[in-house]
Amino acid sequence: DEPHLDLLPQEDFIEAISTGDQELFQDAQYKRSAKCLERMDQVVKNLETSLYKARDLEFLGQTIMSKQEMEQSMTKDFAYMPLMPRAMRIKRVIINRLRNARNEKLYDINKKYQDLENRISAGEVLNEDTSISRWEEIRNLVRQVMEFREQITYLGKGNIRRLYMAQNTMRILTHEDLVPMLYLKNRLEGIKLGFEVRYLVIDEAQDLSLNHFKVLKDITKCHNATIVGDLNQRLIQWDEAGFLQLEEIYNDVTTFQLNKSYRSTDEIVKYADGFLKGTSAESLRSGDPVEVEETKNLKTAAVLIKERYEQMKKDGVESIAIITRNLDTAQDLNNLLKDEIYYKFIRTQDGIYSTNTLLLSAFLAKGLEFDGVIMVDTHRDREKPDLVKYIMSTRALHRLHVIETTA
Repeated sequence: DEPHLDLLPQEDFIEAISTGDQELFQDAQYKRSAKCLERMDQVVKNLETSLYKARDLEFLGQTIMSKQEMEQSMTKDFAYMPLMPRAMRIKRVIINRLRNARNEKLYDINKKYQDLENRISAGEVLNEDTSISRWEEIRNLVRQVMEFREQITYLGKGNIRRLYMAQNTMRILTHEDLVPMLYLKNRLEGIKLGFEVRYLVIDEAQDLSLNHFKVLKDITKCHNATIVGDLNQRLIQWDEAGFLQLEEIYNDVTTFQLNKSYRSTDEIVKYADGFLKGTSAESLRSGDPVEVEETKNLKTAAVLIKERYEQMKKDGVESIAIITRNLDTAQDLNNLLKDEIYYKFIRTQDGIYSTNTLLLSAFLAKGLEFDGVIMVDTHRDREKPDLVKYIMSTRALHRLHVIETTA
């Protein structure tokens, strides 16, 4: 049976990390590290002798495969293969040998009864017991073959999820478990795509660990890639940015620094750069100034949002996003705005973007762009860097209105 798995949605994961869940953060940090994949390698090595225990296999007094030969095949001869196909290969060898031993015995049975028939035809009086018929001996042989095959049914079997969960450092799964899980599956089963991958294009690479790239390379067998990412658009500050270490898994890596913004106006870019440390981008066009207002609470902020939204619609702004720092604030605003303006509240990554106006959190806005953005933030501190504010503000193409509130 498949083990029951508790899955933590990615938006809930981000929310938990953002609010200081250190246990979850440390667990994810470990699963993004080289140590985690090294641990998976050790698991596979241990399973070579524990999952498919070697034993002497005999059939009708004949050794089909010795324990020593099985160990040799598992750990050395077929070690280039993933573990489960390796065990299946050994199983096929055993079955072929079993088939030969069965055929030899069947030949002996048939020859025995053919000799008896010849002797009877010659008029010889038989002294041996002939009460056991030929078919009874064959049925007995079939039964012995089936009993032998029962001994080797375990070869090639294994539940990847169960094996992974036995090593999992938490009793729930998050999206950070996907890479070590795929790595273990590839080492144990082998992952075949069914098509050739000649080139990889990876976007939003700033959120990926080096393990992500390693597993992608192992599975696709592809050595050519274009990888694009922006370090300033990381919602979580992990120890390492994987796409800055690509030389460890790829040969001939060429890096291009892109410092021009083709998305936002110069005014929006300069405002967003104010939340970074020591970096700046250049925009190719000018536009309206960024408007910043402060309010005491979300209720007052909701009134301002309605006003700014109506002004944007009047000015012909087509796509509008109301973006908050977190999902809780978005939910609170939804309660205040749902009867005031027309929009779609996006709660999860599976949300359907069916209207021109959206209410969503910074996490769900990542990678998207809108003609106008109303940015609502309860975090009024001016410390740097504040990458959440950077992400929120750079979603805007032409118009950005900022509403800061204390509660």
